[in-house]
Amino acid sequence: MAHLYGLNPIRPETPRAPRMFVEPGDFVTLAELALAISGCAHVCIRLANPESGEAQVAFFPDVSGVVDLPAALLPDGPGTMDRAALEREMAAVGMPGIAFWIGFPLRSMEGRVLGVLGVMDVQERSLPEPVLAQLAHLAEVLSRGIGMAASTIRTMARQSLGLIEDLTELQGKDAASPAVTGLLRFAAGREPLPGEFVAMQRAGLAEMAAGALRLTPMARDMLYIHGFRLPRRAP
Repeated sequence: MAHLYGLNPIRPETPRAPRMFVEPGDFVTLAELALAISGCAHVCIRLANPESGEAQVAFFPDVSGVVDLPAALLPDGPGTMDRAALEREMAAVGMPGIAFWIGFPLRSMEGRVLGVLGVMDVQERSLPEPVLAQLAHLAEVLSRGIGMAASTIRTMARQSLGLIEDLTELQGKDAASPAVTGLLRFAAGREPLPGEFVAMQRAGLAEMAAGALRLTPMARDMLYIHGFRLPRRAP
C-alpha cells in the first residue's frame, strides 16, 4: 500500500519478474486437431515470451534438429511466400521439402503477439475457406489456452508461496530458505524481495541481465521438474 502513496517507492534496480509462460508441447491435443482439420503433413506451434523474447517451437509430428521457424514466417513477417522462397527458407532451418505454409497469429486478450500456429505440407495446397475459418478459430482457442495455462501456473506458485509464508510466520524466518521463497515468488510472476534475490544469486539460481532477473538453467530445471513451466532457451 505504501508504494501507492509514494511512501516506499520501488527502486529502479529492483529485479523484474517476467510473466510465466508455457510450452508448445502442452497443447498437443490442439495440434492434432489442426492436423485433422487441415489434412497437412505437419503442424507447428511457436510460442514467444513477449517480455523476455525467449521462444520455443514444436512440430507435430516431431521434427528433430529444427529449433525455430524462419523469421519470414513469424507473425510480424510476410506470412506467405512463393514456393521457391518457402522451400529455401525452410531448408535453411533444417526442414527441406516444405512447399506449403499458412500461419495464424496467437494473441493475448490485450493484443500482444504470443506466437503462431502454422500448418505445412510437402506439396502445394489450397485450403478451402471453411477449413481456414476452423483453423483461425482453433488459433483463438489456443491463444486463450495459453493465457489460462500461464495463469494456472502462477496460481500454483502463489499457493505454495502462501503456505511457506504462513509457516515462516509461525516458526520464524528460518522455516524456509529465502532462495526458495524467491524462486516461488518469481514463478508467481512477482518480484523477489532484495534479500531473496541475493540468496538466489548465492545459490546459483538467478542472475541479472539487462536490468532484469533471469533464472539460471539449474533453477529452470528445478521449476520444470515440479510442473512450473518456464520457457527454455533453444540449444
